[in-house]
Amino acid sequence: MTTSLSITAQDRVLILAPHPDDESLSSGGLIQASLAAGAAVRVLLFTDGDNNPWPQRWIEKRWFIGASERARWGARRRAEAQQALRSLGVADEQVHFLGLPDTGLTDLLIRADSELLQALVDELREFRPTRLVIPGLQDRHPDHSAAHVLTRFAMQLTRSQTPIEVLSYLVHTDLTELPSTRVLALTPPQIRRKREAIAAHETQVRLSGKRFLGFAKQHEYYIAAATAPDAVSRSGDFAQWRTDELLVHLRGKIRRGEELLLALLTADGTSLHARLDLPLSAGTRTLRDSHTDRLIGQLEISVTAQETLLSLQPEFAARIDLAFAKRQKKRRGLMVFDRAGWFEATREND
Repeated sequence: MTTSLSITAQDRVLILAPHPDDESLSSGGLIQASLAAGAAVRVLLFTDGDNNPWPQRWIEKRWFIGASERARWGARRRAEAQQALRSLGVADEQVHFLGLPDTGLTDLLIRADSELLQALVDELREFRPTRLVIPGLQDRHPDHSAAHVLTRFAMQLTRSQTPIEVLSYLVHTDLTELPSTRVLALTPPQIRRKREAIAAHETQVRLSGKRFLGFAKQHEYYIAAATAPDAVSRSGDFAQWRTDELLVHLRGKIRRGEELLLALLTADGTSLHARLDLPLSAGTRTLRDSHTDRLIGQLEISVTAQETLLSLQPEFAARIDLAFAKRQKKRRGLMVFDRAGWFEATREND
């Protein structure tokens, strides 16, 4: 089921992009439609896309890439994003760069980086968006799914009194396969300008031009948060609250070398995180925060051929507002992408 998306002059549209190019690929049409309607627009980029070795090796004809080479590449990609956004009508002062480490957002999330969370909270409080456009939990790039969790934490900490519609986009997963989407129809001139913006990311289209320009189609699709299918990951894993007990279901075969990540946010603004090596053995264990060693709660583990079930009775049970989980490889090697992104725990009465 899809419903059309429209923008008014009263809207304030904040677009969050993990890397330069995500803003154009996901929302090049929405940006144009928002500006044409007279809405306020701001774009926030988490990283400069500096850890992008294969296009850099190809374009610069070098094998070794050190810190100075990455910094130069990041500056080039930041300039490409600025040019792309100018072609869409966005002024430089409407664009903010956080300069965070590319492919490092999951680590910042698990470390409960307070400066990053505060920066996101400050953006939300200052801009006061009515439409918040963020990467989806299902996106297979770890920076994208981590950016979603970080933004959701920041939204909870902001506690805005103004209703915000959250729209999620997918760049590394086919959004048209998912139900309950919002769709924005683009005019031919908007499609042309979106193509121009994508082409401005010259370092990326050099090797992936066909795939990138394939995003400039007649429609842009978004997942509306109220109906988002984020509760179940693409791997079949899911989590749910049962009264004050958090249940995490890991489905199918668990491979050695995988780990489970947990990210929890309490009502008092405390973020708690844990890493668990997989596969797990049945039994009971105490779960502590991986960064501060703070007690999270007692964990009961049961294992069958079809499923590993984790039952967490948190010390903070009644005060946990948000809970996310993710299964991933501990060592990625050359492969950046996840089999599936984070998934959110839903409550029984949701």
